[in-house]
This record gives sequence, structure tokens and C-alpha cells, in this order.
Amino acid sequence: MTETKAPLLLVVDDEINTTIMLQHIFTREGYQVVSANDGFEALDYARELVPDLILLDILMPGINGFDVLVSLRENPVTANIPTIMLTANAREPADVAKGLKLGADDYLYKPFAPQELLARVQSKIRAHQLEMALQRRTQELEALLRVSDKLNEHLAVGELAGIALQLVVDLLPADLAVLYVLDEGHVIDVRSQHGKA
Repeated sequence: MTETKAPLLLVVDDEINTTIMLQHIFTREGYQVVSANDGFEALDYARELVPDLILLDILMPGINGFDVLVSLRENPVTANIPTIMLTANAREPADVAKGLKLGADDYLYKPFAPQELLARVQSKIRAHQLEMALQRRTQELEALLRVSDKLNEHLAVGELAGIALQLVVDLLPADLAVLYVLDEGHVIDVRSQHGKA
């Protein structure tokens, strides 16, 4: 039986009492929690830890939550991390619309009910996990279709080995794969690089 890792949350708020309260709520529910008290620290943690979800306050000194969100969405490492914006002051519909247009996944006003926050976090994490699983499955199916098409075109051993290697490189985290094929006493060296058939 495999042990599932507790989801990691990044809580970003310049109010220490808020981060302590959120840390308490989520650790009690079995989450791992890391807190940041400003936007720059939040960006560093997000890139380094790639959390399962970010709870992001809007009004912070230095760099506000909107700017943090823009930086998160521009970086390929952090672009898809679900982010819930937390705000006590930005209650105007235009503020909510701005956050959603910048890529926020949800909005929650302070003060909030802990059970509502927990439910929203669980929902966003689950939706993100399903989306990532669907993307992986789509990539696998696309790779299988490419291989099927190539197999219809080529039947030589060296070519088949090359196709098999390209599939391995596409599906596994590798930049280069090498296969040695013994063919009637001759060694055929087949190599495949990521992105090259």
C-alpha cells in the first residue's frame, strides 16, 4: 500500500497572526504548511517548493498579491499552482475581476469561516490533480498515436528502435536515450534526444 503525501500549502500574508491561524487550521487537518510574510519570500518559496496550493493575501508591503500572482503565472514552474486570493479590503467587484483575470483560482474575504476555506482548498487541489492527470494521460495517448503512425511507415529494426527510444524520451524525464541493437553480429547505436525523432 502506497502512502500518500500530505498536500503542501504556501500561506502568504504580512499579518503574522493570520499566518499562524492558517497554519494551525491546516496542520490540524493533515496538511503541510509553509508561510511567507511578503511577496518576494512567497515567490522564492513557490519556485523552490512548488506547493499544491497558495493562499495569497492581496495587500502586502513591497509587492502586493496581484503582482505576486502575475510573477507566479509567468514562471513555467509555478504557472499552474492553484491560488486562492485572500482579502480584507479589496472587496470591489473590479478587484475580484482583476484577480481572476490575472489567474487567481478563487477569492475569499477575511474574516472567513475555516470550514469554507478548507472546502475551497480541498476542491481546488482535487481539481488541479485531476487536470494534471488528464494532461499526462493526453500526452501518453498522443505519444502512442505518433508511434502507431510511425510503425505504419517504418518496419526496419533500427527505425523501430529509434521510435521506441523517442517514446521513452517523451514519456520519461530524460533528454537523451541510447539503445544498442545487436543485428546479425553488428551493433547498431540508436540515439534519441528530447524533441527530435
